[in-house]
This record gives sequence, structure tokens and C-alpha cells, in this order.
Amino acid sequence: MNEEISSWENTLKNDTISIYRRPVHDSPSFVIKAIAEIDNVSKDEVYFAIYDTKKRMSWDKVFKEFKIIIPESDNQNEIIYMSVKVSLT
Repeated sequence: MNEEISSWENTLKNDTISIYRRPVHDSPSFVIKAIAEIDNVSKDEVYFAIYDTKKRMSWDKVFKEFKIIIPESDNQNEIIYMSVKVSLT
């Protein structure tokens, strides 16, 4: 995988996963990137576990609310509303 990560801070690295973060300009938030090897799981299964909002809400405890405001169409990108739990300590 050849993806630029030099501007990202590595926060975890082991044999199967690397997790990176970088700050969002003018915000206390971070963008997170994970690169992982997951045995016996296809790329499609991983994609749908992340993208399917009902499935994601069942395992991702950071999200408070996630819904599609305008669905994707031939001439319109999908618009979503997402609310996450943030701890400012």
C-alpha cells in the first residue's frame, strides 16, 4: 500500500495494524486513519461494517448519531449527518 502518511502521527503499530492521527485545523478534533490486515474477512465485509450505519452503530461506540440526509444519486453526492462523542480533557 503506497499511501502518503508523512503528515500523520503514528499512535499504534504492531504486526497487524497501524493507526495514525492528524489534527483538524482550528478544531480540537483529529482525523484517524487505520491500516490493518484482517484474516478471513473480505474488503467488502470491512467496507460494509464501516459504511452501513445500522451495523456501525452496533459496534462503534464513538458515534452518537449517524444518518443519511440526502442519498447518493447519479448527479448528487450523498450528504450525511454524523454526531460523535467527544471528551475534552
